[in-house]
Amino acid sequence: MNTGQRFATRAFTLLEVMVTLSVIVILAGVVYSTFTFKRQGQSLEKGSEILMSVVRTARTHAIMSGRRTRIIVNFDQNDPERFLRYLGIVEEDPETVVAGIL
Repeated sequence: MNTGQRFATRAFTLLEVMVTLSVIVILAGVVYSTFTFKRQGQSLEKGSEILMSVVRTARTHAIMSGRRTRIIVNFDQNDPERFLRYLGIVEEDPETVVAGIL
């Protein structure tokens, strides 16, 4: 048997290498998209937990103080770092009446 023929029978063809790489790339894309979707779901769960915590805190504060309490959310789109990310609890001053707000 010739040395050139022996190596030719044991080597992979370019087509086999390309198909293998294509399968690896497709699987990597599926795995990446799965982890990204899962992480977004976890972020949503974490955000809802934080919001529920703020709601409970505001409710407890309102019960303890006997005053109306509001939750405020930063809607300033000019500040992307704080937009919809900062929450606050505001207690109503009983001497100040704001018309139209319940």
